[in-house]
Amino acid sequence: MKKILQLLLLAFLLQSCKSNKTADFTVTGTLSDTTFSILYLEEVRTTDNQPFVVDSTQPDKNGRFTLKAPATDDHVYYLRSDKQGYPLCLLINDTKSIELDIRFEQLQGRTIPAYTVNGSPASAQVRNYTNDLNKWMMSYVSDLIAADTLSKKSGTTAVVDSLQQRISRQSKELLSRTDSTLNAAITPSTYLLLLGFYQSIASDPSYRLTAFTLEEIAANLDKLAIKFPKHVGLTQIREQIKADMVKSKGLMGQTAPEFTLPDVNGKAVSLNSFRGKWVLVDFWASWCRPCRMENPNVVAAYQQFKNKNFTVLGVSLDREDGKEDWIKAIKDDRLEWTQVSELKFWNSIVVPMYNIEGIPYNVLVDPQGKIVAENLRGPDLAKKLQAVLK
Repeated sequence: MKKILQLLLLAFLLQSCKSNKTADFTVTGTLSDTTFSILYLEEVRTTDNQPFVVDSTQPDKNGRFTLKAPATDDHVYYLRSDKQGYPLCLLINDTKSIELDIRFEQLQGRTIPAYTVNGSPASAQVRNYTNDLNKWMMSYVSDLIAADTLSKKSGTTAVVDSLQQRISRQSKELLSRTDSTLNAAITPSTYLLLLGFYQSIASDPSYRLTAFTLEEIAANLDKLAIKFPKHVGLTQIREQIKADMVKSKGLMGQTAPEFTLPDVNGKAVSLNSFRGKWVLVDFWASWCRPCRMENPNVVAAYQQFKNKNFTVLGVSLDREDGKEDWIKAIKDDRLEWTQVSELKFWNSIVVPMYNIEGIPYNVLVDPQGKIVAENLRGPDLAKKLQAVLK
């Protein structure tokens, strides 16, 4: 999910940069610490989701500064100093001018920025949520550590149970509060930024938090679309989310995507030529150690069921210069079934067709060409074949 959100943010920012607006977006403010020699205003790079400098300045002796950038659709900016590796604050250009008052506080031995923002409701929303989230996580993590520590000691069951119940209530409370904040998001980029903060934490199982589903995200984006009906970036994100929802459900029940690839002798072999048989389409490569470790399971299943209208079609993701290794692996691993590959590594046409994110991977196709199972590993393969090949 975290990866999906990063890709969505990239797509959103890319579309945002296509705005025809040219007016300046101005950030002015005051720093309580006047030892900073340079301040940078950074915009998120559209190609790799990294910030790049759009303006810089040196605060005057009173800590006053002014920074400018070409205005686009609502966009994420970082304000960073030459002495800090992390941003002093996160900004959204929902207005043409933002006023900041930045001071610094000590927290657990660290000097951290604390700021007020005027003129930008979206930037204030980001500040309020991130501040609350940081404070909440400090208390929440303290409870997690306490529960883990006490669970290892005898005679603390009642205390641990009480802590666990409180942890459960807190996690539900954060989910509810975050959902309310997202529903009130002022701009599309505000929504994505805050969602990203929460999802990045919730994706770590050690925190025991519940991440938002694609369906829930899609519902919120639909609400935003009512507020921003002409926002090109938002339209593209909604379409991508819907595509990801379909993709997340896997290939089960779908007709196996058709492909034709050369075998080891260069002869074209089509998946459709196996129609009428049960066929395991097995995606692997000679360089893939987990694939080679899984091959004995596939061999055993093939030998057990090959006389029951079942076969295997091996599809290799070997490289162009790896044909000899591919053929050798077929022989060494005793893979007696048909093997095909265009030897294009991850650029193989089958990768996007089957949404392949890693190998080994396989799909079981019935005689009518429908996918009835996927990613059958170890004993699960034989169990599934035993169930369908009666």
